[in-house]
Amino acid sequence: MSVLLVFLATQRPSTIPRSSVTLAEQQAASQPTDRLMQQKSLRVRDALIEEEERPYQVWKEEGSRPLRINLDLLTHRARVLVQRGDRKGAAATYKRCMQLEPQDGRAWLGLSQLRRRQGREEEAARLLQGGLRVDPANPYLLQAWGTLQERRGFQDEALASYSRAVKAQPRHAASWVACGLLLAKRRRLDASAQCLRIACLVAPQSYYVWQVIGQCHK
Repeated sequence: MSVLLVFLATQRPSTIPRSSVTLAEQQAASQPTDRLMQQKSLRVRDALIEEEERPYQVWKEEGSRPLRINLDLLTHRARVLVQRGDRKGAAATYKRCMQLEPQDGRAWLGLSQLRRRQGREEEAARLLQGGLRVDPANPYLLQAWGTLQERRGFQDEALASYSRAVKAQPRHAASWVACGLLLAKRRRLDASAQCLRIACLVAPQSYYVWQVIGQCHK
């Protein structure tokens, strides 16, 4: 019995393996605390509730990309400011979108349209070109660039831009309509009718598409 007691006394108590302790510590450190989650929730709530009282903000963690919903809210905010006549605020909001996510073509397009309404045609063109440099297959930017070229009298360039738009996004009805109208101006009536038929197929509920088709048949 005494030998057994001596043997037990010399044994070290069992411990958790070092690797297991380290893993547990890492898991605990990586999980956000309830307090941190609550703070983030309050920040989002404050932004939504006090939208009218404070400058609109988007939170972006260091080194990460902004959430799509944040960009959606910002671009919506910019459009609301345009409708209210606050062009300076709208321009600042669009620029904020570009800063957060340069590849989101909506801000480039929105600011370009705003500048065009202000009569700043060259700046509007530069913005479209800038957007196409970062997102060359954006059908909305391509259609807008084609429309600009068409207004300038460069029909070949406009037609090429519309063609690129429908190739990038075959269901972009507005580009099919723009292409069809330009072809009609050039007396290519069969090709024009084909473009409008495709626009009707991809957007059968679009009032604009049916309106254009009706006008072409007058």
